[in-house]
Amino acid sequence: MWKRIPLLASVLLMLANLGQAQAPEPIPAPDDILFQFQTQSGQTRFHLGETIPVTFTFSSSSQGQYVFTDCGAWHRPMNISCSPATDIPIRSLAHPEFNEFERMLSPCLGPGWSDGYYGCAEPIPLGVTPVRFPAPLSRYVRFSAPGRYACVATSTQVGKIAGGNSGPPLMTKSEPLTFEIVDDPNWSHAAAEAYDQTYAKFCRTDDLKEAQQQRCFDIADRIANLDTIESLATEIKYFDGKQHSWDNGFWTAILATSYPTDGLRLLSERMQAADFQVSAETVKLLAIWDLKAQTPDAFSGAAPALYHEQAVAVLRRYVRLFGRSLRRKKADNLGFSANTYHEIANQQQCGSEPLISQEEQEQTLSAAGLTWDFSRNGVDAIGDPDRHP
Repeated sequence: MWKRIPLLASVLLMLANLGQAQAPEPIPAPDDILFQFQTQSGQTRFHLGETIPVTFTFSSSSQGQYVFTDCGAWHRPMNISCSPATDIPIRSLAHPEFNEFERMLSPCLGPGWSDGYYGCAEPIPLGVTPVRFPAPLSRYVRFSAPGRYACVATSTQVGKIAGGNSGPPLMTKSEPLTFEIVDDPNWSHAAAEAYDQTYAKFCRTDDLKEAQQQRCFDIADRIANLDTIESLATEIKYFDGKQHSWDNGFWTAILATSYPTDGLRLLSERMQAADFQVSAETVKLLAIWDLKAQTPDAFSGAAPALYHEQAVAVLRRYVRLFGRSLRRKKADNLGFSANTYHEIANQQQCGSEPLISQEEQEQTLSAAGLTWDFSRNGVDAIGDPDRHP
């Protein structure tokens, strides 16, 4: 990772100006900016599903004229395009189907969605000393078939410093990076087993030191990159829905799986386990996968209102499914999961009635030894009002 270098106030003013209003269209970068895109080891042959570590390098022969920034106000991430064409992994984006599903559930509310603003990290001045940062290529593209590929990186993360302000972002473009992807199921199976065993041995704890976290990040990323049914089962096995002191990234990998039908089966079973803490996102992902299996065209751009009743029905089914599992939840998962149940069950999807009737909600919570406390808008254990799950 690069070292962050403090900049003059003029550069910060430049970025503040960029953060306001709509970002201008980028223009081609001048010849004194060099942008390189390479594999970290120089390797040119990889297995399908293998992590491909790459390095992006920025430099300039004109010292102090340009700055690199990952400023979110530009809304222009690094882009990788390959020939033959590749897929963009969903985990590199905000999952678009969640927004579409919300529109199906409540078409009466209208669009009302925006991209948001994600802020900026401190910018880095460019000069003859290269600024490098590594990343897995799978963050940007997914290779679903073997073959020989040529990939080009483009970035608008460079701007020119000029009197405290900046003109349009500069479009930098790399030379093509060529490599071969080969399909080897035996390698994929052996790799999945090895990564699973290593993760189970070293990473199934919250108490990871920083050096251990980096190792576990790498193992988790390798599992995710395999993108097989076997690797998906591993991700779901180790995903428990909780917020931990470090994030293994399995949730975003599950979102990006190429096997949603298997994901639906595996995650719906996992959601009901005693050690799984259920969030609204988990329930809605299952409903999305189920709706897509029933009606593949539901997320193809048609009016969301056309699928309103079907979306509500499928969501209700999964709320009931996980509601029945509350009685089996461990104490440290029960309160959170029960609140999730009430939150979704009580929603009115463009109607006057909740998704799940109040009577059914009370029966479900009672079966788990809980009751709803309206005074604090939360659940309590029956018979012990002072003990909150």
